[in-house]
Amino acid sequence: MNDHATELVIALAKHVIGQMQITFSGWSEVYIRFDAPSDFQHGVRASYATTSGVQLISTTQHRDFIDGIMRIGTQLRDALSNNGRKFCVGLLRANSRFSYRMDYEWDDPTKWNITKLNGASGFPDGLDALAPLD
Repeated sequence: MNDHATELVIALAKHVIGQMQITFSGWSEVYIRFDAPSDFQHGVRASYATTSGVQLISTTQHRDFIDGIMRIGTQLRDALSNNGRKFCVGLLRANSRFSYRMDYEWDDPTKWNITKLNGASGFPDGLDALAPLD
């Protein structure tokens, strides 16, 4: 990873953790899925865990929060471009102890989906296969 990409991951983590502290009391972990199947399509799905369960973050109710993620996510995707190849999904995980980790998927645009549809938990799919946060 290059220095600019590292700076962007740090900026994204600061933005997310800062907003979580201000907006979502009682949160313990947050999951931000930035997907970009092309240069012209971008989206964010997000959820957070509390002692009472997992909640989805509304992209319409928390527009400024999501807009910041979209802005930084787009820049990060460009910064990590390698011979024109860019990641299609980035997953930021962070906790209330200020630990965070960013994972990338380069081939599968459906990876780490976050939903509660059809009985899903609201956690990213495949979360158990990722390295734990510190």
